[in-house]
Amino acid sequence: MADSRNNEERNRISHILSESLIKATDTYKTPPQIIWVDNSTIATLGNFSASTGKAKAKKTFNVSALVAASLANGKVLNYRASLPEGKRRILYVDTEQSRYHCHTVLERILKLAGLPTSIDNENLDFICLREYTPSVRIEVIDYALAQDQG
Repeated sequence: MADSRNNEERNRISHILSESLIKATDTYKTPPQIIWVDNSTIATLGNFSASTGKAKAKKTFNVSALVAASLANGKVLNYRASLPEGKRRILYVDTEQSRYHCHTVLERILKLAGLPTSIDNENLDFICLREYTPSVRIEVIDYALAQDQG
């Protein structure tokens, strides 16, 4: 019984590996570009992004400006965003900061986007997951992403 499950798992993983290979002979359509810094594309539709770097490297401020440009669907600082209608929802996940600091970041994003800070924006879901284990964080993020597929 265990050997049968092991074989099924190996076959499943082998299939995923085969389907995931990118070959030099493959061709792909360029995905829609949605965010730029000056004339350089930094995001395309459907990508998932994470910001990593050294402590106090201004990662949060950088991401705040990027999210603000996306919410405004225009230019904020050096970022310019143009998201298609129906594809403007943003899921912002913070796994490091307290709820207080997350709320401060949320206010900064709204201000940078020129939006009111006293009204929730329907295009931005900001979640704070610092207090949860990594496995719970993954479950919550997977669930949140699936909710937007409806």
